[in-house]
Amino acid sequence: MFNVPMDEALPFNLPLLTVPAMCALTVIKQQSGQNKLTTALDALRERGRGARIMEAAGTDWVEQALKNNVKAVFDEETFGLPWMVRTRPNGENETFWGVDHLAVVAGFLGLEKPIVGV
Repeated sequence: MFNVPMDEALPFNLPLLTVPAMCALTVIKQQSGQNKLTTALDALRERGRGARIMEAAGTDWVEQALKNNVKAVFDEETFGLPWMVRTRPNGENETFWGVDHLAVVAGFLGLEKPIVGV
């Protein structure tokens, strides 16, 4: 339905060190006031913004924010990726695991299902 490719083989370069990317996304979230991937991608297109983000990513507040995020993940008893905690406009939360649950997430949020193959 969402055309997410699945492969049985693991990539040759695993495991990846993701801490720098997580720190950069933490900076973007704090600076933009939004928690959207599109905001992160837009921010990186601005000339010089990537360097400023990576500089800020090495600060103490980012390290603490990342530790808080990791604690929140463990508090939710997360066990795999992708792990999504979604909130309806009425404040109701639900957790979802795996790409095969994207349609369930869309249904929970009241979103229209995409046309198959798009």
